[in-house]
Amino acid sequence: MKFLISLILIGSIVAKDIPTHEPQMKNKLHIDFENYIPTTSGKINIIFYVDRQGKVVNPIISDTFDIKLNNTIIDAVKRLEFVPAKQNGTNVIVKYNLPIVVQ
Repeated sequence: MKFLISLILIGSIVAKDIPTHEPQMKNKLHIDFENYIPTTSGKINIIFYVDRQGKVVNPIISDTFDIKLNNTIIDAVKRLEFVPAKQNGTNVIVKYNLPIVVQ
């Protein structure tokens, strides 16, 4: 019985560490292909953090179909703004994975 109560208490403590809502984009992603126009279509995955002010921090391309697009995609993602995630009413830093499909 003590073991079960301990598990319930630990579960409630761990549950408080989950953000109450995820970050939401304030503006749309706009990619300007002025220097290079892709000739094929594919998907690019980019991972970054959204800080407490809703700014993009440390964007990294995790998967790409065309390496020539990486700098253009990173520049576009850096211009994004978010409503930050909240945990217990406080803004928190969260990791974000953004898949981008280029057609």
